[in-house]
Amino acid sequence: MQDFDPTALDSYTPVQLADFIENGQLTKEELYNDLGYHASKRPAFEAEWNLRETRRMEREHLPIEDEEMWQWAQEQHTINAYTKYLKKYDTHVPGEYRGAHVFDARQAIDDLREAAEKLRVELFQAMISSPWIFNDAVIRMLVKGVSSEEMRRVRTQTDIGSRFIATGNTITFDEMKAAGVVPDGFTLEKLTAPDYNNLPQKNIGELGDFPVDRRTDVYFLGVPRGGKSSVLAGIFTEMQRRGIVTYVPQYNHEGRDLCNAYYWGLIRAVESSQYPVSTYGDTISFLKLDLRNNQKRINPLTFVEISGESFRHIAGGLGGGAEVWNNLGAGQCLRSSNRKLLFFIVDYGVFKGTNTLFRDTDQLQALQNSLTVLSTDGEGPARQKNCTMSKVDTVAVIVTKSDLMGENLPSGVKMDMAKSYLEAKFNGFMNNLYDVCQQFGINRPNGYSPYILTFSLGKLLIGNKCLYDSTDSANIIEFMSSVTQSRSTRGGGIFSTIFGGGQTNRRNGGNTQNGGNTRH
Repeated sequence: MQDFDPTALDSYTPVQLADFIENGQLTKEELYNDLGYHASKRPAFEAEWNLRETRRMEREHLPIEDEEMWQWAQEQHTINAYTKYLKKYDTHVPGEYRGAHVFDARQAIDDLREAAEKLRVELFQAMISSPWIFNDAVIRMLVKGVSSEEMRRVRTQTDIGSRFIATGNTITFDEMKAAGVVPDGFTLEKLTAPDYNNLPQKNIGELGDFPVDRRTDVYFLGVPRGGKSSVLAGIFTEMQRRGIVTYVPQYNHEGRDLCNAYYWGLIRAVESSQYPVSTYGDTISFLKLDLRNNQKRINPLTFVEISGESFRHIAGGLGGGAEVWNNLGAGQCLRSSNRKLLFFIVDYGVFKGTNTLFRDTDQLQALQNSLTVLSTDGEGPARQKNCTMSKVDTVAVIVTKSDLMGENLPSGVKMDMAKSYLEAKFNGFMNNLYDVCQQFGINRPNGYSPYILTFSLGKLLIGNKCLYDSTDSANIIEFMSSVTQSRSTRGGGIFSTIFGGGQTNRRNGGNTQNGGNTRH
């Protein structure tokens, strides 16, 4: 660089003067005070000098910022965070500051990518084998990523979905389709839609008087989230598809029918590939439907849905449980003079771990105590005269969520698995149920043995979605048609179709006929 010449002051640019000062040939005070640098030129020089001061301060602070950003990147521990660090500090321009952790950041990215690819394979395998652990919220996080706050929470979890999300990676819908996770016809919007909550459930007190009009009452009894609403949704959907059902309005004292929206809500849930949400904890409601079994006869049915929450109380004790049932209004239904069909629901999902609210022992206790209450809610010393079970025509046990037994299994194999499950976990209940059936003359065409059915609404998918399969719904409809009373659509009397029940059992390959084999 040339030497500073005071006599040539006016020929120097602001950049040159700043260079002279930085090289020690001149000071700012000398420039202004001794040499009398002209006031009109000082603004341009000040701008250049201030710019250099700013850059100098930045260079002095860069090592501090480097450490701060590196600490942040380590806390995030995602490819995106380390990439941001490299974007700021990985430079090869001579004279510019280069981060102290560039090599470490590159290595961390390589490690995360390798781990992510392994987790990606594990993730898709888990989506196929255990779809119930991936609800709609998890799928949205996997596809869209998470915020820093959500990331801190996710990193406290140990499931495969959380471990993959913690890497900061995402997946695409096309990747899920290519991996066979979702079937054709599904969209990302459909897969990530929240649970279907448009089910306006009502309590029995709002629905008017319980119908006592020579109909058969159909009950579904089981623990919460055991599949009762899914059974209703499946059979109602199939009835509508086949055109064999007539919805019968039930007007309350204000002249309104409050059940129609719930009935169609269950069907809409299935049509949306979703499971209906569980019934509220304090509801008992009913729906009147006429089931057409051929062109000339109908089976008048009243479907009574008792919320599974009440079975928590039944499991806890007979007295308290019976009191809860009565307070909710179940007493007036159960003790009515109507004939009854009872479906006891056994949730196979408890065994498979999809329903984590209960153990098989909890189910057993709830079912056994329910049977005791229904057998002793009458009159006399043993309280068995006019009890609920004395008005029951048919009893069946439905093992729900049978799709968890395996894919593409023949119905006979599923039935064998259901019977083995009942025998291993519920043998005492099944034997007691047989004794009650024999005592009150229930299931006489089946040798007093409880019928056994399996049910699946369809294949469970990620996002808590369902690929509807009507097979089991159709079987239950045929079973109900065969074991409940029918009447002529031309105004004839009511006739029992018990003989038709035997025909249905034979059509099902003996799946229900052999229910009594659980007794030893």
